[in-house]
Amino acid sequence: MITEPRIAALMVIYNEKIANAKSYQSLLKSLPPKDVLIYDNSPTAQDCPDGFHYVHNKLNPGVSTAYNYAAYWAEENHYTHLLLLDSDSIFPEEAMQKYINAATHHPEHLILAEVIASGKVISPFWFKWGKSWYGDDIPNGKLSFDNKAAINSAMLIPISQFKKSGGYDEKIPLDWSDIAFCRKLSRLKIAAQKIPLRVSHDLSESGMSSFESAKFRFKTYMIGVKRMPTKHILEDFLILSWAKFKAFKLCLRYKSLWFLVHYLRKLFYA
Repeated sequence: MITEPRIAALMVIYNEKIANAKSYQSLLKSLPPKDVLIYDNSPTAQDCPDGFHYVHNKLNPGVSTAYNYAAYWAEENHYTHLLLLDSDSIFPEEAMQKYINAATHHPEHLILAEVIASGKVISPFWFKWGKSWYGDDIPNGKLSFDNKAAINSAMLIPISQFKKSGGYDEKIPLDWSDIAFCRKLSRLKIAAQKIPLRVSHDLSESGMSSFESAKFRFKTYMIGVKRMPTKHILEDFLILSWAKFKAFKLCLRYKSLWFLVHYLRKLFYA
């Protein structure tokens, strides 16, 4: 007998009104409020739509803490799956039904949408030689996480597999959290199903962010670089090399040596 999954949806938000979030507008407001958890990392709490579960954490511990909290909440409330959402993803009307259909027929697999940003496929993606490689060459159907990963947003995770993996590493609060989590899934031979569902996504680094915003993002990026579990010393060297290249690019973009100085500081003293 095939049992339909019970899906809880989580949206993590920071310094944005819930009603203005693209994930809320395109998906969450059409779901039963009892199935939705909003985890707000903003400095100040805000009013939440009636019936939604709302958690405010002014300490802003990052997305990994929010995901682990949501998985515990979902299990306590007898949900079978957890759908992760950033605030800036846009879902088509048929998204939820496609997730339900896929999870019904593949209850032990993660369900992955094809996520598009700036006209290119950014998830799922290859992770090889210490770097993410984006493209549309990963077909629909079953896939392993060997040399592959997916961004957090639009990922549907069976609670049983979330528990088996041990969840997200809260020492990696933002950048690299998705790759580190997929590494766990790979070691445990937990597979995914990529389904014919396209989700649009705004990359946080797209365009010319403010200097302060770019510094904050690079700080979180370097935390992930230092704490990311690597397969061998060569991969560790390659990850650090790509991080140095990123620091150089940001120095040129913002006409500041701050990024290279921060890279060197974290390389030798963190």
